[in-house]
Amino acid sequence: MSRIYQVEFWIYSLLSAFIGGGASALGSDEGVSLLHRAGSAIEPLSVHQLAVMFLAGGISCAVAYLKKSPLPAMPAPPVPEK
Repeated sequence: MSRIYQVEFWIYSLLSAFIGGGASALGSDEGVSLLHRAGSAIEPLSVHQLAVMFLAGGISCAVAYLKKSPLPAMPAPPVPEK
């Protein structure tokens, strides 16, 4: 596997983890909205609160991905011949 492909795959996976984590904010917003419509005293989330939740979820999942799959390894430098 080429080095460029490894880095592209790593960046793609990191962004996917961020988006997936951020998408959990949308699920939370739906739950809060359902509770509000059911008569609960919980107020629906504002756009600012939703953005903060998206960032928090995205960062959390991206960090978890980085822990499991840190930066791709660098290839060993060529050894000069004598």
